[in-house]
Amino acid sequence: MKIMTLILMGAFSAPLLSPKTYSYEIKEIEFLKISAGVEFAVRCGNMNKLEISADSKDDFRVSYKNEKLEITRRGSFLGWLHSPGNVTAELTLQNLPQSMRVSAGSAGGMKNCFKNEESFSLSVSSGSSFLLDGGSGSLDQLEVNVSSGGTVEMRESFHINRMELEATSGSTFEAGTKVVVEEAAVKISSGASAEICGALTVSGRASSGSDVKVSDNTMINGFSTNSGASYSNCRY
Repeated sequence: MKIMTLILMGAFSAPLLSPKTYSYEIKEIEFLKISAGVEFAVRCGNMNKLEISADSKDDFRVSYKNEKLEITRRGSFLGWLHSPGNVTAELTLQNLPQSMRVSAGSAGGMKNCFKNEESFSLSVSSGSSFLLDGGSGSLDQLEVNVSSGGTVEMRESFHINRMELEATSGSTFEAGTKVVVEEAAVKISSGASAEICGALTVSGRASSGSDVKVSDNTMINGFSTNSGASYSNCRY
């Protein structure tokens, strides 16, 4: 009992830690995964650099192997005596990864990475949120999968030749009129919602209480709804 009392006193009397910055050397990245409540910002520039701000190095894990980078916030250890604090990752890349996955309550965005790129695949799930700033760039092929309450927002001027979008389980996808999509193929279900207000042509289906919004000028090419799904125009 005395030992437990001393542990508790030490836990409550220990001073709060100030966040520290941890730097990592990285090279090219093909796949980027961020999970477990990490806050992040991805930018493209003239170098490859990763900096993580956290109270302790024990609060997160970084894995970089075979052009795959994973950043995750560790779960609590020693029970409730220690819970990891906020973990923030600042990532600068020379080139856009081929694919990216954001999960388990992580939140952040990407900007200045789309200068006439060929393709990009994005998965956002489990309450995570992702803001994609097109920065007047262009992309030939974009694949987006949003699920389990995830949110993806696309803003600023952006031109995409073809987008394949799948949104399920209460997730949300929003792209305004400045995000021009030549051809969008969508599959929306299970209470998900999608706004594709700059799409020129839309095909696909919506089902199970989902909602899809497009502009008045969007050409509909074989789009179907069922099981309480709705289809309407964007209000811009």
